[in-house]
Amino acid sequence: YSIIGGICMYVATVLLGILLAPNKLYCLTYSALCIYIIAIEATIRQVEKKVEDMKKVKRILLPIKYLYFNIIYLPIVCFLPKLVYNGVFSVKIYVLVILVGQVGFYLFDTIYFRLTDYYYSKLRNKI
Repeated sequence: YSIIGGICMYVATVLLGILLAPNKLYCLTYSALCIYIIAIEATIRQVEKKVEDMKKVKRILLPIKYLYFNIIYLPIVCFLPKLVYNGVFSVKIYVLVILVGQVGFYLFDTIYFRLTDYYYSKLRNKI
């Protein structure tokens, strides 16, 4: 469960995806999501070392998570907009795509961490 192990798994899956996936753009979105997960997992470990109250940890992490996500998401929206929307772009569409991305990120992040917390709590006793 180390960060280095996660990075190795990330590199292996991205390379495998590049070799096997028919649409290479899927590899780009997958790799961006993996970068986010590795970065936030490393940040969580650092914050948990310094702060013991889990409610404080979650409050500290939320803006950091959004920062990491937007560092990845906003350049994609600005420089590769066809990855997120195929229609004609206007200012309203840009704003809508950004807002939908924020809501989608919140849902992804909430589900991801609830599932990992659930499985870690079930598996820790068995390992």
